[in-house]
Amino acid sequence: MLTAYCRAVYYGPVRHGPSNKPSDVLRSVSLFLGRPLAIQDCHFTTHEPANVTDHDLTSLSNLPRPFDRPIKSTFLILHFRLARIIGQIQCRCFGLHPREYNDVLDCENMLDLYSKMLPPHFRLEAADTSLDGHEGYRWLRPQRQTLISKFHLARISLHRPYLLRSFGKRSDPQFMPSREACLLSSIADINIRTTLTDTDPLDRFKWMTVSPQSTEFKPS
Repeated sequence: MLTAYCRAVYYGPVRHGPSNKPSDVLRSVSLFLGRPLAIQDCHFTTHEPANVTDHDLTSLSNLPRPFDRPIKSTFLILHFRLARIIGQIQCRCFGLHPREYNDVLDCENMLDLYSKMLPPHFRLEAADTSLDGHEGYRWLRPQRQTLISKFHLARISLHRPYLLRSFGKRSDPQFMPSREACLLSSIADINIRTTLTDTDPLDRFKWMTVSPQSTEFKPS
């Protein structure tokens, strides 16, 4: 029933909506809560959102925009790419087949490559915050913080089953990468969460839920 429902959701608003958010969110929920993954990339073909605005569609000569010029769709693209990695983590390391520690390390390499390819305004460390104070970019900071937090949560979820195996008298040195990954990502996530205390919760919510082309938010 869950699989049928998720596929129905996928074929409905996801294909005709502005992004692939429902399927992306499902991957994250499945990994973080330990639930089965209903929508797998091997069963569906999706294209990532384009880094454009509605106004850009009138002139096709400069499309898509470069990622160093962020717009609201930039977050959706980066979130989509991270969700694809999360889907692979779920299938390779938390599926029905026995996993090998090499699978965990392969997924860690995918996360590492993803982090190195992030554009300046969405980097995990030393991000370019020069636009954060501009009125037209109020959405940039909460989007960046959300993406970074989800990255670290995915990394912790990947390595958490091997954390305790790196402690104690019977610790195995081969699992030290998992211990280091969990500790570093936990510290980074805590640092991100402490910076959220000086932002309006409604601001954080609306920039995560409004369509990327929307310019207004009217709470009910």
